[in-house]
This record gives sequence, structure tokens and C-alpha cells, in this order.
Amino acid sequence: MINRKPTRIELNMEDIEEYEQLKKEQTNSYKQQQQQQQPTTISTPKQYPLLNTTQPPKKTTAQIIGYDQ
Repeated sequence: MINRKPTRIELNMEDIEEYEQLKKEQTNSYKQQQQQQQPTTISTPKQYPLLNTTQPPKKTTAQIIGYDQ
């Protein structure tokens, strides 16, 4: 098997500028989406009364195993 030198990838100034421009566009579009998703008014949650606030009666061991009927 022949050993080759690692491939060299060069980065030009044009590539860096293009990357920065794309990154800026993506961050701007992300910020706009976040602003559109946020509600404009703050609504308070409705308070519903608790219907069953008492604890259920405790069962005895005989009731749990089905002996007491």
C-alpha cells in the first residue's frame, strides 16, 4: 500500500467572506423567526378550582387482598 501525504485544503478570502455572509443571514432569519413566535401580549393562566381535594379512604389489608366482602 502506498503512503500518501495528507490532502491540503486551502481557504481563500472569498470563502471566508461568503461564510461570514451566510452566517449573518442565518442568524438574522433565526432572530426574526423567534420574534414572530413570541406572543405579543402576556396572558395569565386561568385558575380552575380543585374538585377532589380530599384523600381517598385508606383500605385495610383484608380489602386489598379481596378477603373482606
